[in-house]
Amino acid sequence: MTEWNVKTIIAGYDGSPGADRAIELAAALAKTYAAKVVVVSAFPPYPKLTVPKPTDDLGIKEAIDLAGIAVERLRERGVEAEPDAPEGPSADAILNAAEAREADLIIVGGLGHSRVAGLLLGSTSENVARHSTIPVLIAR
Repeated sequence: MTEWNVKTIIAGYDGSPGADRAIELAAALAKTYAAKVVVVSAFPPYPKLTVPKPTDDLGIKEAIDLAGIAVERLRERGVEAEPDAPEGPSADAILNAAEAREADLIIVGGLGHSRVAGLLLGSTSENVARHSTIPVLIAR
């Protein structure tokens, strides 16, 4: 087996305790491997045939702000980090970011903000783990 060379880590972040643990793990692994962390905080899609409503703008701002908070925490620990706030369901946004950036690892929290939705639709971490082509670490 060849040595695993981690250069880019995608960390899903929604401000939940599980996401906070994911950021802590991302920081530790990024320091170990001298890797960059891309913090992904998605915002919900809005219909394309309409003009965005003020609430849509708030969702975008919240995603950008959340990613920025996690990036600052990583930078304070000496980790190279950048935010990404794409549109879409969280799992899709994380997987798309990983593919676009040719990431080596995805880290997500085991329990995010939408526990009830997770029970009905499947959790973000479960969907990411099921559909990812790269290793996924689920922080609990």
